[in-house]
Amino acid sequence: MIITTFSSHALHRPEHHPRPMHSVKVILRLWIDLRNALLAVATCITFTLSIVSFSALADDNLWPEVTAELMQYGLPADSISIVIEVPEVNKTLLSYNADVPRNPASTMKLLTTYAALDMLGPGYRWETGFFIDGPITDGVLEGNLYIRASGDPMILTEDFLRILFRLRQRGLREIHGNLVVDDSIFDINSIDTRPIDDQPYRAYHAYPGPLSINFRATRFEFIPTNDGVTILADPPASTLHIDNRLKTIDGPCNGMHRAMGIDVNQGIDVTKVTFSGNYPRKCGERQITRSVLNADDYLFGVFQSIWSGLGGDLNGTLKRGAIPQDADEILLYESHSLLEVLSGINKYSNNFMARSLLLTLGVATYGSPATVETGQVALRSWLNTRGLPMPGLNIDNGAGFSRDARITAGGLANLLKDVLKHPYREELLASMSLAGIDGSLQKRFNHSAVNGHYRLKTGLLRDVRAAAGYGHTARGTLVVVVILQNAPGLTYSSGNAIQDAILRHLYEHY
Repeated sequence: MIITTFSSHALHRPEHHPRPMHSVKVILRLWIDLRNALLAVATCITFTLSIVSFSALADDNLWPEVTAELMQYGLPADSISIVIEVPEVNKTLLSYNADVPRNPASTMKLLTTYAALDMLGPGYRWETGFFIDGPITDGVLEGNLYIRASGDPMILTEDFLRILFRLRQRGLREIHGNLVVDDSIFDINSIDTRPIDDQPYRAYHAYPGPLSINFRATRFEFIPTNDGVTILADPPASTLHIDNRLKTIDGPCNGMHRAMGIDVNQGIDVTKVTFSGNYPRKCGERQITRSVLNADDYLFGVFQSIWSGLGGDLNGTLKRGAIPQDADEILLYESHSLLEVLSGINKYSNNFMARSLLLTLGVATYGSPATVETGQVALRSWLNTRGLPMPGLNIDNGAGFSRDARITAGGLANLLKDVLKHPYREELLASMSLAGIDGSLQKRFNHSAVNGHYRLKTGLLRDVRAAAGYGHTARGTLVVVVILQNAPGLTYSSGNAIQDAILRHLYEHY
C-alpha cells in the first residue's frame, strides 16, 4: 500500500517556469517523497511475503484469521487440527491436519457418551441394592448392612440422604455390625489413581469406584464473621477434621486463594485439612471444592455422619466383601437416568462420571468385574459396528483426562456426523454446552453474535485446548466443527482466542 499520493497538477505545469533555486527544492522534495513511498512499498511486500510464507507452511486452505491468531501468539502452524463440514450437503469447508492424532482433552467425552447413549439407551439406570443378614428388632439390626455397588456415577449427597432416610423409614435405627460393600462389579486395580499434575487434591482428580458419593468431592464453605472465618464441609464426614487457622483482614479481595494455605494430612482414621493464612472480609462467602478423602474414608465418613444425623447408629466399620446368598434385600435404589448423567459429563466436563461410564460399558458388554481395558475394547467394538474407523485412537480412561489420550480431528468429525443420523441425536446434542448460555461455555460468547449458535464440548489441559460440536451460522447452515490444539506454551486465553476467531469467521461467512 502506497501512503504518499502525487498530484498530476503539481508535477505538470507547462506554463510555469520556476526560478532555479525553487526548481532544486521541488526536485529534492519529490525525491524524498519518492524514497518514502518506495520504503512503504518495500515494507508492505516484506509483510505480505511473511504472511504468504506462513500460509504456505500451514495450508492454502487455512483461513487468514486463524493464521493471524497463530502468529500473534507465536504458535506453529502444525500445532492445530481443524475440520469444519456441512453434513447436509457433504461439503468440507476446512480440513487441516485432519489425520494427525492429538490429545483431545475432554472432547474425548463425546466418544464415550455417544457410545453409552447408543449401547445403553437414554433411560438406562444403575441399581444399587441394600441387604441385611439378620433380623431387625425394635430398630436394631443384629448383623451387617450390605450394599451391592452398581458403579452408579451420580449418587449425589441429597440422593444418599434420601436413601438413608428410606432405610430409617423401614425401621432400621442401629446397626450392630459392619457396613459391607460388595464392589465386585469393577476391578478397582485397573483404575489409574495417579494425578496428572501437581495438585492431587483438586476435585477433577477423583477417580471412579464401584460405590462413590458426590464424586468423592467435598465443598468447603468460608463464611467471614466478626471473630474470624467459619469453615463448613459439604457433605459432612466423620472422618474429616478441619483445622481452621484463618485470620480475617481488611483490604480488597484479590482472590482468597492467594493468601490462604491448604494442607492435607491423611491419617489412619481421620484426614486433617488445615487452612491457614489471611482471609479478606470483602471476599464475603466463598467456596472451593476438593477431593481430600480416600474412597473408603469418604464413603464411611459420609454414611456415619448422615446416619447419625438421622438418629441412627453404626457400631462397626467399613468392610468389603460378597453379599451372603441368604441376605434379604431391604431397599433398591435406582439412579438418575443416563440422560441426566450425559449432561453432567458434557456440559460440566465431569471426569469422574466419564471414567465411570467407560467401566459401565465394560460391564454391559463383557460382564463384571469390568476393567478399564474391557471398557476400551467395548468402545472399540462399538466403533467398528458403527463403521467408524479411528486410526491413531487411544481411549485411555474415556474422559480425555490424560496425557496419553489421542484422537484425530477427522475421526472426531466423522463421529459427530454419525450422531446426526442417530435416533438419539437430540439427546446427545442437548447434553452439550450452549455458547454463552450454560456449562463450560456459559461465560464465553455471551456478548457476541454467536451466542446460542454453537453446541460444543470443550477440552482443557496444560498445553492442550480443544472444542468440538455443532453450530448454526448466520445463514442458518448446520456445521460440524472440530478444533484440536496441542503446543507447549498454549494457554487458556490464547487457545480460546484462536477458537473464537474460527467460530466467529465461520458464523459470519458461511
